[in-house]
This record gives sequence, structure tokens and C-alpha cells, in this order.
Amino acid sequence: MLDQCLSSLSNDDKKLEEFMQKLEVFMTDIGEQGSDESSVTKEAHIDKLYGATTNPEVVDVENPPMVKNKGSGTGKRLKSALEKATIQGNKQSRSCKTCGVKGHNSRKCLTLLNNSKVQSA
Repeated sequence: MLDQCLSSLSNDDKKLEEFMQKLEVFMTDIGEQGSDESSVTKEAHIDKLYGATTNPEVVDVENPPMVKNKGSGTGKRLKSALEKATIQGNKQSRSCKTCGVKGHNSRKCLTLLNNSKVQSA
């Protein structure tokens, strides 16, 4: 806007001089008003413009509640092969009640199966 005024008044020196005097008066008025507001802090100026406080005394916002995602955190850790073998080795193995040998039960006992085959034949 200022450029348009200056370009239109560039041909008339008298009007250009009047415009410059009015502009100087306007600038002094702005300078007087600006000196009052220079004591106002930046935060107060922002508060005045936006109508909000930059540093509220009480914070209303709280942390959201924690959400447990589905499928995560089963609570069981993965065991290594060595740890699995150690646990398996510490277990007592079952023994057959028929023949007393470890590694099978009486349903799969070879001696019992052999005896039943001999008797049936």
C-alpha cells in the first residue's frame, strides 16, 4: 500500500511532501504507543492476542491410562535347549509295573505282549 501511494505521488512534489509529514506524525504516534507496550512481556502479549495463558497455575491434563496390548507379555520366557535338557534329565522316568524296566509302561511292555502271543498261539 505504501508503494502504491509513493508511486502515485511521485509526480507531485507538494502532495508527496504532505504525505511524508503525515507519515512522520503517524510514526511518532506509533512510537509513543509502542513505548507503553515495550514493558509488556512476550508471554503477556501472546496471552492478550490469543486469550490463553502460557503458564497455567493448575494443569488439567493427566497421563492416559496404560493399555495392555493383546497377545503381548505372556509372562513366560523362552527356555534354551540346554535348560530344557537339564529339566528333562532331572525328571524321574516311569518304569513298567510288569517287568520293572524304565522307558515304557505296562501297555507297551514287550514281555507282556510276547507272553500274550505265545499263549494265543
